[in-house]
Amino acid sequence: ICVLIYFFPVKGYLRKGQCHALMKENQKALATFDAGLKIDPNNNEIKAAIQKVMVQISYGQHDEESVRRNVEGDPELKVILKILFFFRNI
Repeated sequence: ICVLIYFFPVKGYLRKGQCHALMKENQKALATFDAGLKIDPNNNEIKAAIQKVMVQISYGQHDEESVRRNVEGDPELKVILKILFFFRNI
């Protein structure tokens, strides 16, 4: 869904990967970021997101408060997460 929402599919892959990371689905996040890098191998935002997920995996940093801060700081992620939770409950 995220990939279809954005005109630029790389941005959609970035947002979708970020949502997976926030939901503690690290492997899905990395796979999604990888798909975005296949379209734009030089995308620094995706590279930074991959780095962040790798750090979270190595340190196990997924406490509820940090997730809440990340979502509250990005209104686009709030909308995407609401859509994902809606479809997950259908």
